[in-house]
Amino acid sequence: MTTTKEITMKFSLLASNAKILIYGYGDEGRSTEKFFKENYPQFKISLFDENKTEPEFLKPGFKFQDFDLIVRSPGVPREKIDAPTNKITSQVELFFENLSESERQKTIGITGTKGKSTTTKFCAELLQNTGRTVAIAGNFGVPPLDVLPAFQKGEYDFVILELSSFQLEHLSNSPHIAILLNLYRDHLERHQTVEKYHAAKSNLFRHQHADDFLIVPEETGAFLDMTLFKGRCIFSSTIQESLFPETSVFRALHFRQNFGTMKSLCDILKIPETLLQKTAHEFQGLPHRMEIFTEKNGIQFVNDSIASNPSASLAAVKFFGKKLGSIILGGRPSGDSWTELLQVIKTQTNALVLLPDGDSLEVIQKTLADIQFPHQRVIHQKNFEEIVEAGLSHTPKGKVCLLSPGAKSFDKFPNYKEKGNTFKKLVNAL
Repeated sequence: MTTTKEITMKFSLLASNAKILIYGYGDEGRSTEKFFKENYPQFKISLFDENKTEPEFLKPGFKFQDFDLIVRSPGVPREKIDAPTNKITSQVELFFENLSESERQKTIGITGTKGKSTTTKFCAELLQNTGRTVAIAGNFGVPPLDVLPAFQKGEYDFVILELSSFQLEHLSNSPHIAILLNLYRDHLERHQTVEKYHAAKSNLFRHQHADDFLIVPEETGAFLDMTLFKGRCIFSSTIQESLFPETSVFRALHFRQNFGTMKSLCDILKIPETLLQKTAHEFQGLPHRMEIFTEKNGIQFVNDSIASNPSASLAAVKFFGKKLGSIILGGRPSGDSWTELLQVIKTQTNALVLLPDGDSLEVIQKTLADIQFPHQRVIHQKNFEEIVEAGLSHTPKGKVCLLSPGAKSFDKFPNYKEKGNTFKKLVNAL
């Protein structure tokens, strides 16, 4: 029997005059509007975004119940929408709901607290090195509906979806190959508890079939509730340093743990190990992820602005170790504790902690006091420009000045990219 959910989500079963609300008009919202106008011009489309006041956008006070389908952006929680849940969906949900089973068999989903985008890029380049055609969609790449028509025409051998907890939160279909990299405390401002955050991530594999695959690093396996799992599970091992050039940041342990999942993917898809070696040797990372971008006065500057929680910053600190001369911390807190990160900086490095004003300044300063961090190794400045100048002035020659905030950028910047680009611009101008 066809359920209300299926009638709502399947494009082919929507009424010809369906009224659709697009809630949120960022990249995904614009993509959703374009998809419906190009493929279903008979639908009546309305737009709403709390930050938009232009005439084409609805004003607050309209009734959600007036719409047949509400497509929300990932940043919009379902709780903000006063409508039956079977009327509320998202791009990722629509993408999977409208795939045939043979198409779903060509999907690879990747999630984790840190390293999702870098691993997704590695995965795409690995598959491309085999001669396969690949599209990247989701949280990294393009919105999923951008690739759906071409995928359904057979133009891609695989679609790789990098999926955030916001995109996975209500997903009721899972990809054929699910890759779960790691689980740390994050996004508690949205999910409230670690358990709810992990539950959202688990939707990546919760709805898999018996012939599907879950790949997870051995280190992450302890966090999984295996009662949720129906397919075949592979625990991957860390790949060796020697696959990467001597100067590569991808020799860092957390990268090699994540890339170990690619070795398991090679086993599933019967990809020769020589192509894994080729991909690793040639691999170039993404901006804002342990990005070594310049050297000034003998100081190496590294942009790791993507590190939006203390656990992500800890991975970078452990990689640079004694070479770390200073680290810029702070932003909007993720809800995780700063204690372990600051203890490691205190005991395993001689690095300075550089603190601009921001939402997390007070809690970082309190944690520093609680662990008796040497006050002479802490520099506070009012603004970001001054703290970057302090990095150049006070970081010892031969050391690294690292931007790895351990927090989200929204207190002072629109996003982590803007923060990272500002850091690079300021350093280059010094």
